[in-house]
Amino acid sequence: MPDEAVFILTIHNKTLARCLPSMVCDAVLDVLENQKIINSMKKVTLLSTFVLLIAVFISSCVRTVSVNVDENYWLNQERGDVVYSDAYCGYYVVETLYGYTILRSTGSSRPYEGDIMYGNFGNYGTRNYYNYSAGIVVSAQVVEYDLSYVDAQIALEYYCPSYGKSATARIKNSGAVKIARPE
Repeated sequence: MPDEAVFILTIHNKTLARCLPSMVCDAVLDVLENQKIINSMKKVTLLSTFVLLIAVFISSCVRTVSVNVDENYWLNQERGDVVYSDAYCGYYVVETLYGYTILRSTGSSRPYEGDIMYGNFGNYGTRNYYNYSAGIVVSAQVVEYDLSYVDAQIALEYYCPSYGKSATARIKNSGAVKIARPE
C-alpha cells in the first residue's frame, strides 16, 4: 500500500494519529470526542465562575433609598446642632435650646459635627430625626437629654471613653444660655 496517501491528524502541533484513507480511525475519533468534552467542561467552569463573581458583586452593592422628606413637618420640630460626633463611637451629642442630648446611632448613618438636626430631643426612646445638612432621615435613641455642658462631658466620657484623646472639651460649647423645657 505504498501508493495510498497517509493522513496525519494534528491538534496544537501534536500528532494524534496517522490514518490511511481506507481505515476508520476509531482512536482518533475518541480523542476528538474527549477534547470536545474537556473544552466544554472548561467553558462551563469558566462561565459558572464568572456568573458567581457577578452575583457576589451585585449582592454586595448597597442602594440608598431616597425618601421624599416632608421638610415642613421636620422644620416644625425641635432644632439641634451636632456638637460631637466620632467615627469610633456610636454616640453623638446634639445641642438644643434646652441643653445637650446624647443620642446612640441605631442606623447605618451618623451625622457629622456641625450638622443641623430636627426632631424630638426631649424624651427617652428610639425615633427618627431629620438631618437637615445631609437631607436624610436617621434613626437614633435618646439616652440622655437636657444635660448641662459639664453633665454632657461626663456622660460622653461614660458612653465614649476618650481612647487616648483629651477627656476635656470634646464637646463644642456655644456658650448659649439654656432654658428649662416646658412641662
